[in-house]
Amino acid sequence: MKYLKFIIFATFLFFGILAQRFQRHIIITNDTDNGILIDGLNFPGIPDELAADRNYIELNKYGEITIELLNGKLEFEICSDGCMDKEVVVCYGATNIVSSLQSGCGPNQCRFNAGILKESTEKFLWFMSHLLAKTFTTNICETAVLKSPKIIPSFVTSSSYDSCEPLTRDGNMVKLFVKEFGCSLKVVKECKNLGSNNPISDNTL
Repeated sequence: MKYLKFIIFATFLFFGILAQRFQRHIIITNDTDNGILIDGLNFPGIPDELAADRNYIELNKYGEITIELLNGKLEFEICSDGCMDKEVVVCYGATNIVSSLQSGCGPNQCRFNAGILKESTEKFLWFMSHLLAKTFTTNICETAVLKSPKIIPSFVTSSSYDSCEPLTRDGNMVKLFVKEFGCSLKVVKECKNLGSNNPISDNTL
């Protein structure tokens, strides 16, 4: 009987730890002004180790944010669900500046934009322009790595598009500025929020 109680206790403990670990990986978005938003609840005092446990940061409002790229890559993901005929635009600190990619951004920044488009009976997920696009019928998510001289999309394409090299400081920290957020964009592949995504009065730099 004593052993049975021990086994039951150990089983509950195991599943409790497993559930806690799972919850740490369902963080929906990186906050707003006061902290990190988890399942609709705001936690301004969330521990650093929990913040670092995320594998994406969701950009969902105007403003500047500083992030740490834990794997050294600036990679964005956009999903078609909820984004039909919408676009998101982000400026990022960059080197190897391509002048055609600076429109609407600061002097040391380049622009990245992505969106979902429906034309007639076809739907497109695109990066930078409709030339770098993928058609789809059911909801999809695709990623793009920003690396000079070209963007590296997660899908096969016959076209390519220029990219600046993200500027990293003090290791792998990079500054982003969200210009437009018709729908949300995720920074993926192990990243950590180092600064708030501050709201601004308009969407100009």
